[in-house]
Amino acid sequence: MESYPSELDLISLFECMPIKKDEKELFEYDETTFLFRTENNAFEVMISPFYNRFSLIAKNILGDEVIGYYNFHTVSKIEVILDRKNDSSLRLFMEYDRSEFITLVELTFKPEFKVIMKDVYS
Repeated sequence: MESYPSELDLISLFECMPIKKDEKELFEYDETTFLFRTENNAFEVMISPFYNRFSLIAKNILGDEVIGYYNFHTVSKIEVILDRKNDSSLRLFMEYDRSEFITLVELTFKPEFKVIMKDVYS
């Protein structure tokens, strides 16, 4: 749990209230789910900072078809890239269990859903 945005930052980014697994637990130690929609897609994002977990299910609203499923257990850092009305994106850093490379995943939710994954030499 090196560095994660605050719960308030994520509420702002996703524009929705989270669903907490344990309402009494702090965000950093809980499993929190955000359910939100854009014009064309519906998203379910689960974040658990203490366990370094991040998962995302993206569906196309029209066909209710899954267009993306991502489940990571080694997320050491999450960074908000853009948080604007019509532009929102995150960057995930995965460094655990890697000696020479860091895996970066950039997720764009608005204006259109997009995923970029890359290994970067550390």
